[in-house]
Amino acid sequence: MVYEEQLGKAKLGILALVAELGDVTRACKLLGMSRSQFYAMKRAYETSGKEGLTPKIRRKPEMPNRTPAPLENQILSKTLEYQTISYFSLAAKLKSEGISVTPSRIRYVWHRHGLSTRRARIRWARSQA
Repeated sequence: MVYEEQLGKAKLGILALVAELGDVTRACKLLGMSRSQFYAMKRAYETSGKEGLTPKIRRKPEMPNRTPAPLENQILSKTLEYQTISYFSLAAKLKSEGISVTPSRIRYVWHRHGLSTRRARIRWARSQA
């Protein structure tokens, strides 16, 4: 049985317990949950049925200040070319080529790709070749 199904069954059990006791406050105290949590669960069950009790899959948000893909690819290609220099030096090299990028943006791109250390960049460059 999948975790989501187990969680849905547990929430159904909570709803059944409240129906059996007839007292929301007492049932919530027994279960160690707040009444607002119970009413949110009850509302989800009333609107969506059993599917409303299972957790929803959340996607990772797209951040508005994320580095655009073309610029990120340029940073990574220059990183491949100059593996051992710092992000300050790489920003200066890119600026001399007409690409305006800050050192912190390079550092964030490196961090996102697991290239924060010189050793990681060298290992990555060897795997790319």
